[in-house]
Amino acid sequence: MLATLLARVGISHAMRRSVGELYTGWRRLADARASKGRREAVQRWRTWSQQSSGRRIAAALVIVGGWTVLVKLAAFLKDALIASYFGTGDALDAFLIAMVVPQFAVTVVGASLNVALIPTYIEVRE
Repeated sequence: MLATLLARVGISHAMRRSVGELYTGWRRLADARASKGRREAVQRWRTWSQQSSGRRIAAALVIVGGWTVLVKLAAFLKDALIASYFGTGDALDAFLIAMVVPQFAVTVVGASLNVALIPTYIEVRE
């Protein structure tokens, strides 16, 4: 999956192999460092989140909320990096306009799905 993504953005085969080896090594290191307490916490979370439908919904809420916070933090870091690189001026204005148009389209589609999908899901579930 990672190799396919890197191929789509035009990264050479040698670079993809290096990135793949780096990722595999990182995963092995992370797996080796996983502590017993962490495994127990994950097991408790899985047990808790699979007990009832209310807990499954709460678990999904925590997961989505956590990822939302991480994405917002990454977006802030991206904006800070762009601001430090471009400074103020026409180049920054052009970059921001180029970023706002696709973000607006994604927001419109996401909001319409949210408004249409959630009430329908709740109605079907009841």
